[in-house]
Amino acid sequence: GSTEFGDNIEDEWFITWLLLQFTRRRKDITVHIVDSDGQFLLIEAANALPEWLSPENGQFRAYLRRGMVTIVPKPLTPTQAIDIPVKLSPGDGLRISREGKHRVSDKFLRRIQSAIENRVKGYPERALEGNKHCFNAILPERSARAIENNPWVISACIRAFCERDTLDMRAARKLNWTGKGPLIPARIRASRLLFAQMSRQKLTIPVIMRAPGKPILDLPSTHPHRIALNTGLKLALGLEILYQRAVKAGAPAAVTEENNIANEKKNDISEKKNNISAPSGETKTKEGGMLAWEAYLDALKKRGWFKGFLEHSKPWKDRLKLAKENFRHMEYRAGLKRKKSQPRKASKRAPKPELIRSYIALHSTPKPEESSENLPENLSEIFEKLPKNDPENWMDLTPPGLEEILKG
Repeated sequence: GSTEFGDNIEDEWFITWLLLQFTRRRKDITVHIVDSDGQFLLIEAANALPEWLSPENGQFRAYLRRGMVTIVPKPLTPTQAIDIPVKLSPGDGLRISREGKHRVSDKFLRRIQSAIENRVKGYPERALEGNKHCFNAILPERSARAIENNPWVISACIRAFCERDTLDMRAARKLNWTGKGPLIPARIRASRLLFAQMSRQKLTIPVIMRAPGKPILDLPSTHPHRIALNTGLKLALGLEILYQRAVKAGAPAAVTEENNIANEKKNDISEKKNNISAPSGETKTKEGGMLAWEAYLDALKKRGWFKGFLEHSKPWKDRLKLAKENFRHMEYRAGLKRKKSQPRKASKRAPKPELIRSYIALHSTPKPEESSENLPENLSEIFEKLPKNDPENWMDLTPPGLEEILKG
């Protein structure tokens, strides 16, 4: 499997902690885990490694098994040289780790295990609570509902905003999709990394939001309402950029195609008759109110193709198999004729799964009934009911804090 954790290194180590717990419970499972830097477990435990182990020869040597880190050693004797190749393959490393006959000395394994456990110390609380940041934002109702119904989209939204370019802003500046409905306060939860990346980004208020009737824009930049509006507009722009990218990449067509395939599978199941399944590749052509395969099978029965054999007996099944093969051949030839008569379509690269998933989530959020873009009159009352923003002092690096990081 693979996962994309972006710039948040804590997510990577949370996954590592999960895999350690998984292998501890499932003792028959062995895990090899790497990232874009390579063997990051060995990098983390660099001070505890044997002298012979280096990035050059460390590939396929580190594994997680039974909740422990195990290292495939280099061969030191002729016997070991038979079992341990000089250059390991994924299969070799996995086999040796499972067998457990060869491994580096316990002294090094204890030091390596200690380094990894210190790195994942405090999980899962450290990932679930210590890495989150909650804040208030004022954003269009449709954007607020999209985030409320799909909390996972906040990550893709902030990354889209922080990675925006001129073309993204040109497509998103009018907020055609996310700018619908009145501006409302909302409580947002994101990781600390994403919040820090977004808060450091400067934003010019879009023209559509500078309309009269928004006295909040006259407030000082340090006012909580103005800060919440700026944050909300960043989120709305991120969602709009995400939506426009998905549309440009062809997500609507991809979603429609997936729905059509799902509907066809449902129809295939409901159209089975007498437990005789149609051969794969059967077309949906109708003939006399029946599917082409059913019409073909009915014609064979009338002509005595099954010779009176008992249905579902071996001779009957053999005849049915021949009928299916002949039908596939007929349909294949008919398909070639149809393809020759139709113009060839240019192939398009399918959009990324994340874009398709984001498009489905955003597109399914209904348009608000109220079209006004003004702020609610009781904005102050609503804000008083919301919890205060989490402290942001964790973003300020002090000399003692720097020393603590260097010690870690």
